[in-house]
Amino acid sequence: MTQEQEPHMSSQIPAPAAIEPTGEERAARRANRAGRATPKFVAATDDAASRPPLVTVIVTVRDAAETLRFCVDSILRQSYANLEVILVDDGSVDDGPAILDEYARRDDRVTTIFLKDDKGDGPDDTERGDVAARARNAALDAAHGEYVAFVGSDGVLDRRNIELLLHALIKTGADMAKSRWERFTIDQLYGVAETAAEGAREPETVTVFTDALEAYQSVFLKSLRVIGDEFGHNTEARYLHDEDWGRLYRASVWDGVRLPEDIYSPELLAAGELYSRMAKVADVDVVLYRWLREDGDAAGRGATDGAADIAEAGVDEPASASSAAGAADATAADGDATGARPARRFRYYHDTFTAGTANFRFAHERGILPGRSYYTMTTAYSGAKTAPDFDEPENQRQFELDTAELEELRGMLTFRQRLQCGSVHQMRLFEEGVRKWLPASMSESQYTPMPEELE
Repeated sequence: MTQEQEPHMSSQIPAPAAIEPTGEERAARRANRAGRATPKFVAATDDAASRPPLVTVIVTVRDAAETLRFCVDSILRQSYANLEVILVDDGSVDDGPAILDEYARRDDRVTTIFLKDDKGDGPDDTERGDVAARARNAALDAAHGEYVAFVGSDGVLDRRNIELLLHALIKTGADMAKSRWERFTIDQLYGVAETAAEGAREPETVTVFTDALEAYQSVFLKSLRVIGDEFGHNTEARYLHDEDWGRLYRASVWDGVRLPEDIYSPELLAAGELYSRMAKVADVDVVLYRWLREDGDAAGRGATDGAADIAEAGVDEPASASSAAGAADATAADGDATGARPARRFRYYHDTFTAGTANFRFAHERGILPGRSYYTMTTAYSGAKTAPDFDEPENQRQFELDTAELEELRGMLTFRQRLQCGSVHQMRLFEEGVRKWLPASMSESQYTPMPEELE
């Protein structure tokens, strides 16, 4: 059956007559999982060490019923089974809550959390910022795993995602493992789910590096990453973005760290602190995460380096559906019937500017050139002038404060450092300008169907 012939509503098919399992049945399931073969990469020096470690997988959901089953199914079918799956709904008004309850009844590894939407009038409220931060924080507070992964409700995990990332963490002693990723469109959803279910190949290399915060600030330009790889430096492996999706962390990295709520780009604001806590990062050179790109999404569903939406460019990293919805809220009042990209409101730019300046200070205090953060804050500062509500008195007053802070931070750099940061800024803008004219297959990592999927 071709993709066109697949009944689109299959994602809405209810579970077969679900019967609430008894306490004895739940206990039997837990015992069965505990008795499964220990993964070969888990040390077996004693009874405690031989137990497969618990991995908490967090999914935040807001009005994502169309993709939710594909996402959760890809998690529950992981080759690594010792999982705690926390599904957090943050005020959905679609069928999402019912779907989450269904999964909680069907699999005792699943826990659900439902947050009351008390921040606004609904999903189109424009003052909420990123609606995913509160949900992720609630899940982190409830998590019990030694390792933590985040998955967007529009993301699909490869069947071996947790297995391979956990293997890399345990073997290398890293604090975070990341993989490569691809984007897909809604018409490719069934094919992506089938590909993910087959399981990825063994990675050819696992790259480990120790300077995560410095890499975050410096391994930034796509062109330099490509050149570095061409000369055998494996530069792409050291690239770190702002998002949490599609990675596996040691839970201890998040001790005492929570995402700021009610702002846009909360991951960006927390990035510096998180990367500074990582003694090692492992990169697995195989695609283990795929996420949805909606039609017409020219500038992406999240913020590349905190500013891709500002630069009107295609993203080159994953972002959550909830984060994208938050960014969309910032433009909801300014769209038109033609589908043209609406202008961001001032608050979106200011929040991104604030995150950029915070990471700038964080890196500078540690003797690291804040090249990426310089780009983020200066691009957000310029973008604020294009906001449709820029001339409102309150925003004008805030812009004056932002101007003063920008000049203060520029003054903290030496002449050479300002020249370096300015050059990176211009090169990045050039990259984004060029990318607009390239086919998607050349400008971003994109899911490519197998020939049999096209028949």
